[in-house]
Amino acid sequence: MARLESLVASVEDAKLRAQLQREIRHLRDRTTFGIVYESHLPETVVVGDADPLNVGDHVRPKKAADVDEDFRVMALNSRTATLVSLKSGEESKVPIRDLLTIKRFGDAVYLGLESLGEVRRSKTRPVHAVINGENYHALQALTLMYEGQADCVYIDPPYNSGAADWKYNNDFVDINDTFRHSKWLSFMEKRLRLAKRLLKPDGVLIVTIDENEVNALGLLLERKDLFADYQRTMVTLVINPKGTARANFARVEEYAFFVVPERAGDEDVIARLPGGLDQPESVPEDEDLEADDEEDADAEEVVVLDEDAPEGEEEQHYSVLYLRRRGAESSSREDRWRQFYAIYVNEKTKAVEGIGPLLKIDDPYEIKRDGDILTVYPIDSEGNERVWRYGRDTMQTLVDKGEIRVGKYNKKQDTYTLNHWKPVSKEKAGLQKVRTVWWRTSHDAGTHGTTLITRLLGKRNPFPFPKSLYAVRDTLETVVKN
Repeated sequence: MARLESLVASVEDAKLRAQLQREIRHLRDRTTFGIVYESHLPETVVVGDADPLNVGDHVRPKKAADVDEDFRVMALNSRTATLVSLKSGEESKVPIRDLLTIKRFGDAVYLGLESLGEVRRSKTRPVHAVINGENYHALQALTLMYEGQADCVYIDPPYNSGAADWKYNNDFVDINDTFRHSKWLSFMEKRLRLAKRLLKPDGVLIVTIDENEVNALGLLLERKDLFADYQRTMVTLVINPKGTARANFARVEEYAFFVVPERAGDEDVIARLPGGLDQPESVPEDEDLEADDEEDADAEEVVVLDEDAPEGEEEQHYSVLYLRRRGAESSSREDRWRQFYAIYVNEKTKAVEGIGPLLKIDDPYEIKRDGDILTVYPIDSEGNERVWRYGRDTMQTLVDKGEIRVGKYNKKQDTYTLNHWKPVSKEKAGLQKVRTVWWRTSHDAGTHGTTLITRLLGKRNPFPFPKSLYAVRDTLETVVKN
């Protein structure tokens, strides 16, 4: 496709070139590019005793529930069903009481939820709900009541390590299955579609994963019919400081994808939290690290004392943000041309006097002085045309509110640093953006997962790979805290 686009770009006839480009866009919209896998339809699951049973139903004998052979009901009497094998075509007769019903995902499944009791710690607060069952059907049931209402969906899928820790079509998928990656992607696609239906417009999806499928999952989330229009950030969690043997290395981490709607905005849905998730207690933070080239590096927290303010309000807290966008992604004039314009700085008063007109992507510009007024553009130290953090309308509003302030003068470039002094409440002061590597002793899955549950349940612990309780808490807190 890239080769085809390059060839079309070389067509001299502008009208023909535009027509060809339009057809390529249509082709691209109709075709899935990138990750390729078998959809493995239909996926099936054993849902319970065959009661009631109808001709045409798919079943499996209870004695062969773990065998990959399903049957179709050809005839019935009061006690016996005549079956035909979908694999061999052979017929057999089996007592109805010895059969289990097989359902394909997508078929109508009328499953009910049966209450098994509850534990209440408050007379006023609601209890949590735990649904024990096939996760696809559990998600389906939730969409009936809560479609479009979830702030966060947290999915901890099978990691597909080849250790026969999950089933597809009722059979364990092991490392010898040549289609195990394809089956896993098909398995995940169906559940991600249901998860998206549950989310609010600003709802966040979190998916945890390890190295076995992290790359495939990233590509799956980018599908245009899934979460292509979302921001996708991968956070690394150190969950086993001792390390688990993986070929030539000792693996200490797993990952969590945070999938955030672009239209929601980072600040609205991802909380700022006290620092510490990114540093092990035994390793001091390196104060010499430079953050200048990082987009949205942690803002500096500033406290200003106003002696004339009412009692209790003397401290004014600000989050000071560098006004020019930095970093390699989405910071150039070509990427965001509507955010490239002049800001007028009064060199005598060291104040922002206003902003210049919007420039089109190819419009020339001039850095000049007019009396005390200097035009400042978002040009970096290497002379590259960058962009401001905000569009003109937003910037004008911030200038009118006095939140855009003049910083240091750069003699070499003959320009000024500009900052956004964003007021924050005392409650939010001192909070930092969550970083992408978490290292805390409380996230150790052995101590705060396996050992914790074993202490609760004794040797009856049925959970083979429990997470740290605190790792899950911190992961959710980044989304639901506010």
